[in-house]
Amino acid sequence: MAVEVELRLPVDDTWTVYSGSPDPEYAHDTTIPQHRYAYDLIITDEAGASYDAAGDEATVASHYCFGEPVLAPADGTVIDTRTDHPDSARADGAPSPTYRTVYGNSIVIDHGAFVTVLAHLKQGSVRVAPGDQVQAGQHVGACGASGSVEEPQLHIHVQDRIPLSVGIGLPVRFTGAGAAAAPAFIHCGQRVCHHDSEVEPAGQQRSTPTVDSGVGRSEAPEDEG
Repeated sequence: MAVEVELRLPVDDTWTVYSGSPDPEYAHDTTIPQHRYAYDLIITDEAGASYDAAGDEATVASHYCFGEPVLAPADGTVIDTRTDHPDSARADGAPSPTYRTVYGNSIVIDHGAFVTVLAHLKQGSVRVAPGDQVQAGQHVGACGASGSVEEPQLHIHVQDRIPLSVGIGLPVRFTGAGAAAAPAFIHCGQRVCHHDSEVEPAGQQRSTPTVDSGVGRSEAPEDEG
């Protein structure tokens, strides 16, 4: 396996891993080197729905994660941001036909030995600019529905270098995401929460996903360099 990276989750509260796993069978995308260890995160209720039943599934604002804070996963320097891409007007299982870039609104952070990409952010929500120093847990943007997405979600991946189009994805263990608060891999279908909250089902550190859910969408990486 490639060199591992340790990060904090880029969110607080409880989120669901919609896509991604270190297990190749359940990985986000094994055909794109940058996305081998990528994750997409959403918020679901106890019934597993990602949107408020009182609203409209096809409306992005009805989805629980839309507009929720996105946090820096580690200390670093912001090297690229995009914030002017419109959010999709639809959330019906297909990307908007008018999206302009795969990642949509995004933040790229240089951590020295690796870079992280936070993508599909809400239009106008990015709170940092290239050159800014950020600290782990700092509020840097909001979850959105920009770029190539089927519904609102947060994309995160780590790669060894820039430009983004030539980097190689690196596996990530998230600190504070497991029952023992030790760095842990996360997997699609799991519900995760930062700090001393447990990965659900409680107390289990799984080597395979609990649910095969929304796995392996192909996203061609952009050259942000």
